[in-house]
Amino acid sequence: MKKIKVLINREGLDKYLLANNMTLLDLANAIYIDRTYMYRLANGKCYVSGRIRELIMRHLNTEFEDIFITKEITYVDRRFKIPELHISKSELNQLLDSQSKEITIGNEKVMIKIID
Repeated sequence: MKKIKVLINREGLDKYLLANNMTLLDLANAIYIDRTYMYRLANGKCYVSGRIRELIMRHLNTEFEDIFITKEITYVDRRFKIPELHISKSELNQLLDSQSKEITIGNEKVMIKIID
């Protein structure tokens, strides 16, 4: 299973900061986060949480696409591959027909949620 993470688009952020006559330090102070954390976010050293995204978008009055980019990751901590489940249409139909909510992968039982 792949995960989607969010990074700051530095060019977009710089454009909005310039329009608001602000620096990264001003933005960090305005949304009450540590300046070193703000610099790490702006330089792509860490991913942006939902809460921080909301604070930045609200303060700069922007849309998500203007200052953030998404990145699909396949590894956790750059070391462990995120497991993926490959299932065919026939296997999926069989699972739906049985109304089962539990499948076994290897020796591990996994609960799944079936949504209409």
